[in-house]
Amino acid sequence: MNEHVTLMHPDARDPTARGISSGFPVDLLSQSAGRLRVLALLYAFVFFMAGVFPALLFPDDRARFLGSFVQWGPSVIGIVVAVLVAAVIRSPRVSLPTAMNLGLTFEIVSSYVIAAAEFADPMGLEMHRGMLGLTTSAR
Repeated sequence: MNEHVTLMHPDARDPTARGISSGFPVDLLSQSAGRLRVLALLYAFVFFMAGVFPALLFPDDRARFLGSFVQWGPSVIGIVVAVLVAAVIRSPRVSLPTAMNLGLTFEIVSSYVIAAAEFADPMGLEMHRGMLGLTTSAR
C-alpha cells in the first residue's frame, strides 16, 4: 500500500544528457524537438510574409525598407536565427536537453526581434499613428 506511484520510469532518461535530466521520457523530448523545428520554420515564414514581403511589393515601400538597416535588419536577423535553430535542431549531434534549452533561448530572442521590428523605427510609428502590430487590431 505504501508504493511510490510515478508516471515516468526512472530508466527513461537519455544516456547522452550528461547529468542533465528534465524528467521527461526520451520519446517525448524527441517529439518536442521536432515541434520546435517546425515552429522555427513557421516563424521564419510568417516573419517573411508579414514583415518583408509586403514592403517589397511597391517601389516606394521597397526603397524605404531597403534604405535603412533599422527597417530590414530585425526581420533578416529574426529569419536567419529561426532557420539556424531549425537546422541545429535537426542535427544528430545536438542532444535533446540542449535542443530544449535552444528552444527557450529562441523564444526570448524571437520576442526581442519582433519588438525591434515593430518599434525600432520612429517613422513607422508616425505613419501608423502609433498603432502597429497584432495587439492594436482589436481596437
